[in-house]
Amino acid sequence: MKFKLPPKVDKVTYVQIYYPKASKKIQHEFLNTWQTWIDEVDENINLNGGLYNTLDDGVYAYARGISYKNIEETQKFLEPFYNIQGAKIYLEYELFLEVVNKIASGYTPYEHFKLTGRFVNRYYKSREISNLVDIVNQNRHKGSILTSVNIYGLGGKVKDIGNCDSAYYYRDANYILLIQSIWEDNVYKKENVDWVLEILNIFMILQKAHI
Repeated sequence: MKFKLPPKVDKVTYVQIYYPKASKKIQHEFLNTWQTWIDEVDENINLNGGLYNTLDDGVYAYARGISYKNIEETQKFLEPFYNIQGAKIYLEYELFLEVVNKIASGYTPYEHFKLTGRFVNRYYKSREISNLVDIVNQNRHKGSILTSVNIYGLGGKVKDIGNCDSAYYYRDANYILLIQSIWEDNVYKKENVDWVLEILNIFMILQKAHI
């Protein structure tokens, strides 16, 4: 096997977007903005994030990722998110390795969780986005400390290769959508796993009907 290394990257911009205590309106606007943004934005930036309902912080929207441009150019990429009320956007221009380590530190060494979802290759209608917002704003299932709708950006160079030209098929997708629940006491495992699968199934049925 032969590998061609990309050019060395020195510094990148670490991006964090936060909407604390976000209303349903802001959550809806965030997801709607995201789905068009990730499809059209320059390939030098990518983010992941979503809507979260946590035991300590309530419901909020959050995204983070890396831009291969400086802060000034990155701000231009993020203009749609600045336009959403209550935006708190933090940008740090640092060494690539430092940013990667910061992102890695956000993951716990171990946790009980279930997440599942789908690849998204079209724009969701307003009602479909409202259905996703409603999922996060439900009371968390018994034992759950976090429920979320997660979004992971694709696009960019991922789409430069055809679906059948590599082992990774879903290259036409704009992003990945995942529904998740995290719990601490594993006695609640089955209930939370069943909840995630049920919620996803309901959403898929509504999506097929474009409701």
